[in-house]
Parts: sequence; structure tokens; C-alpha cells
Amino acid sequence: MSERRRHPRFKALGLSSAFGQVTDISDTGMRVFRKGKLELEPGDEVELAVQSERAQTCVTAQVIRVDKLGLFRHEIGLEFISLDDAQQTSIRSMVHSVSNGYLSPQCWVAA
Repeated sequence: MSERRRHPRFKALGLSSAFGQVTDISDTGMRVFRKGKLELEPGDEVELAVQSERAQTCVTAQVIRVDKLGLFRHEIGLEFISLDDAQQTSIRSMVHSVSNGYLSPQCWVAA
């Protein structure tokens, strides 16, 4: 079993970073959607803030993958490097606060 499957992923509705919108997050990393020019490559180490409306925490991460989705649209896979207990608690608190009330994917149908 790979490392990313040992930890549950959480939808990160309302979380963002300097690289773009956080789409999901776990105890070991996160996935970010970015619109715009990108100058990151797998193996790069970055420091960035993960933030919600109410809180923010800074983390160090390594770029694991960069997938081009279209013209100036990318999905970035980041793995946290040495996340301490305070950072992990802060991230879990932010995820809980932004996902409060989010039970499952919603299907919106036009009437």
C-alpha cells in the first residue's frame, strides 16, 4: 500500500495556498489546483501557507508531481516535509472548520 493511501484525504473546500486552491489534504500532503503560469518541478522544496478564512499555518513541502490540465491550468501534488504536531493540529482544525456541514458531494439539477 502506498504512503498516500495510509492516510485519509479530506476535501478542502475553502482552503487555499500561495500556489492556488487546495482541493484535498491529508496528514502527509495536499493537492492544489492552479490557474496561471507555473515554474515548479517535481523535487522542488517549497514553503507555503495553508489558509482558511479564520486560520493559517506555514508548512514545508516537496513537489511530487505537476500535471498540466490545460493552458495555464495545473494540478500540483505536494508532500509535507517534517510536519510537527502543532502544524498537523492546525491543518486538521482548518479542514474541520471548512468542511462543517459537508456530508457528501452535492448534485445540483436545474429545474
